[in-house]
Amino acid sequence: MTWATPHSFSEWRSLEFCLSLDTLVDMADGTQKTIGDIVVGDVVQSLAIEGMSDEGNSWIRRSATEFESESSTASVVGMRTRASENYYIINGIKCTHNHPFLIRRDNLWGWATAKDIQIDDELYNGDMVTQKDFIEEPLDVKTIDVETNDVYFISGILVHNK
Repeated sequence: MTWATPHSFSEWRSLEFCLSLDTLVDMADGTQKTIGDIVVGDVVQSLAIEGMSDEGNSWIRRSATEFESESSTASVVGMRTRASENYYIINGIKCTHNHPFLIRRDNLWGWATAKDIQIDDELYNGDMVTQKDFIEEPLDVKTIDVETNDVYFISGILVHNK
C-alpha cells in the first residue's frame, strides 16, 4: 500500500526532534543502549516501510490503513545534543514536543508528534498511549540521524529521525 492519504495528526514546524538522553534505543544485535551513549557508526533496529519515501518531507503528511514493511537495520550517521526548555512524557518516554511517533488513530497509520499524540492512540508496538504529560522543566536531549530508513525503535516503539 502506498502512503497517499493526507492526514492532519500533527502540525509540523521544526525539523529537530529529540529524545531524553536516558531513552533506550533498540540496537541491531538485540541489546538496548541509551541514546546518550549512541555514537556515529552504531547500528540500530529499523523498519523498511514500502512506499514511505524519504525525499523531502512528504512522509509527514501521509497515512495508510495498512502498509508493507520488513525488519531492517540502520546506521547512525549523525547526532546532536542540546537542552530543551520543556518536554512531553509519552508512556514513560521523554521527548521534545515535535518528536514523531508512528501511531494508529481511527484505523489510519501515520506520524504524529508528541504534542499531537492523544490518549488511546496506538503505538507501533501495539501499546495504547496511556500517558501524555507536559513538563515545564529543562531536559538534555539528543537527536540521531539514521540511514537508510530514517526510522528506528525505542523500546519497541517506532520513531522517525527527521
